[in-house]
Amino acid sequence: MLAGIQTLPLLGDVVNSVATYGLVISVFLTGIHWGQELSLGRAVPGLFIASNIIALTLWIGWLVLPVVYFLPFLTIPLLVILAIDHNLFKLGVVDNLYFRSRIIITGIVIPCLFVTAALI
Repeated sequence: MLAGIQTLPLLGDVVNSVATYGLVISVFLTGIHWGQELSLGRAVPGLFIASNIIALTLWIGWLVLPVVYFLPFLTIPLLVILAIDHNLFKLGVVDNLYFRSRIIITGIVIPCLFVTAALI
């Protein structure tokens, strides 16, 4: 978008692609928590419910919010998911490498979401 590109081959509109990708990745991250609760049995109590609430909230946001509001909205669940990952890290469910990568990636994604929303 900063280069003035509005559409991409096969993907179409850049803004909608960013929003859709943000949704998919965020829901994927909640799926990781869901899987940890089911398979490891060591995760935080209530993680299954929390992950499903966050995933449903993401989908509802994607369905009802205009993309210009959905992009900044995505930052809230991403920060909640990161907070859950921090708790899982403290409990020893996830390792340092995973948690550090989550911090770095979330730290890059959130400003990108705001920049994208500002460019709409």
